Amino acid sequence: MSVLTKKQLHTLQALRSRIRSMMNRSPLWLTFTLLMAALLLILTLLLSYSNYRWGTDNAIRRQNEATSQLIRLKLQNLDQYFSELSDFCVLPVYDSEFYNDLLSSRSLDESRISELQKKVGLYFYSRTDLLSYQISMFHQNLRIGRSASDQRMKTSREEFSPDDPAYQECLLAPLHYAVFPSGNTDALLSFSHTIIRISDGKPIALVTIDVNKSIMSSGFDGQLIALFNQDGQLLYTNAQGGIREDLEQALPSKILSSADSESGSILTVSGVKYLLVSGSDASSGMALAALTPLSSITEELHGIQLFSFLQGLAFLLIALLLSFLLIRYLTAPLSALAGFQGQVGSGQYPKISIGRCRETSELGRSFNDMSEHINRLVNDNLIASLNEKNARIEALEAQVNPHFLYNTLQAIGSEALMNDEPRLYDMITRLASNMRYSINGSNEVSLLQELRFTDNYIELQKLRMDERLQVTRRIDHALLTLLVPKCSLQLIVENSIKYGLTGDISQLHLEIDVFRQADTLVIRVRDDGAGMSPDRLREVLGQLSSYRPGDTAGSPSTLTSERSSPGKSLLSSGIGLLNLYSRLKIMYDNRADIQIESSCRSEDHFTCVTLLLQPNSWCESEQTFMESAKKR
Repeated sequence: MSVLTKKQLHTLQALRSRIRSMMNRSPLWLTFTLLMAALLLILTLLLSYSNYRWGTDNAIRRQNEATSQLIRLKLQNLDQYFSELSDFCVLPVYDSEFYNDLLSSRSLDESRISELQKKVGLYFYSRTDLLSYQISMFHQNLRIGRSASDQRMKTSREEFSPDDPAYQECLLAPLHYAVFPSGNTDALLSFSHTIIRISDGKPIALVTIDVNKSIMSSGFDGQLIALFNQDGQLLYTNAQGGIREDLEQALPSKILSSADSESGSILTVSGVKYLLVSGSDASSGMALAALTPLSSITEELHGIQLFSFLQGLAFLLIALLLSFLLIRYLTAPLSALAGFQGQVGSGQYPKISIGRCRETSELGRSFNDMSEHINRLVNDNLIASLNEKNARIEALEAQVNPHFLYNTLQAIGSEALMNDEPRLYDMITRLASNMRYSINGSNEVSLLQELRFTDNYIELQKLRMDERLQVTRRIDHALLTLLVPKCSLQLIVENSIKYGLTGDISQLHLEIDVFRQADTLVIRVRDDGAGMSPDRLREVLGQLSSYRPGDTAGSPSTLTSERSSPGKSLLSSGIGLLNLYSRLKIMYDNRADIQIESSCRSEDHFTCVTLLLQPNSWCESEQTFMESAKKR
């Protein structure tokens, strides 16, 4: 197998790419219809060819059977005919005078020879199939007979030669006769038969006759026939010219070497293909071959072939039409879906309903889910972007006053220190530090920074409340480098102090726990303050669960005007828990949550707010913390 060159490989790859490009640009129904047309065309051609071959084989088989049967009948007739000729040739034996003359070795006189001529003439004219008749009398060296060209019987005296081929064949033949080709072109064959002496079986005469072609003149219409004797000599054929010579050369070996002489085979003679069927007779040794032109056999199949092709073509057209209608029916939802996808690309989000089959129905439902999800994401991103822009504008507008206030506090602190007021200086310094932390532009800070900011806030509250505020901290120092939202812990502590010390509560104890639970950072602030009633707790949790990124913390739907009751204002501060919840959903999506537990019973009153975060990278934060710890 030859290896393809690089140029041929490149050509094949280019052709494959061009075909794939054309298929990508073609609609599904057209591609499927073309493929179906090619497949059906191949099947139609195969079906037509199969039908033609099947019809041809059947026609050849039928012709073979009919010709074989006709050959068997002809050979049987020939055998019977030769038997009749044998009986005819030995008629002189039944004439006592004639038989005695054959046995006598004395020369016959003219009158006796004249009598014999008359008898031979009677024999000759008694049959209509004879063209010539010759009888050679061995003891008399006399030959009497006539040929077709003679007008009367002739007698000649000549010594008979024992080397005569016909005589030798008759001696060897069990039935004492031999068949040879005739020198007369009008004769079918030459038949020779010996007459023997009854007493000892020795030949005393030889009868040779030529018979006409009447016995072979019927039954083989449109066929070439050839008759051969036991030695393979051509006795008769209806072929003319060069075909006769080709048959005389090719057929004997073909017939004699065939194990099954009646089986048909294809033989090419003078450029024409024939169906050859032959047969032989064991008793006479004759072989008869019949050649039928294949064109005459297949000619009747042309109509069948044309009908089969037209039938296949009609089947092809009907199948293509049905395939086209079926594919158009099944792909119509896909075309509609492509149009709806274009609408989604232009900013419209329609609801569609396509069916026709289970797959397209599922595809329609998936498209509706996708369209709804995209619409929601676009709205969420748009609202988040607008909120971010508004927040940046408000932050820029608010930066002037905080910076002025921060600088003013720094000046007042310096003045307090110069007037020997360290307590006042500490309060002002912590307040200034918190001011500077709050105006920092970063949205995320390390947990360590958030804890320091919260501690400053708690110390400021302690300067105001003294021993009324107690704080317990349990911090996992391995988590200090993790990033958390700025002011998140401080906001929870502020709400606990602000709304915990209400009613009869005069002293507050805070517990701040920071630890890791699986892949979640847990920040929990628990106070033993006034707590919230069950109804108010459900209302607060309901506001958090029903929150959408489009809602704002200052909208009337998220705020309550009742600020005097315990826990009523947990979500109503300017940057309350709802704002923190909003920031968490924007920054962490579903990887952050706020949990609230509370009770206002006299024997068990508390509020516990838990912040759950899943930071983006644990490993990097822990590695950074370990390196900083080693340096410290």
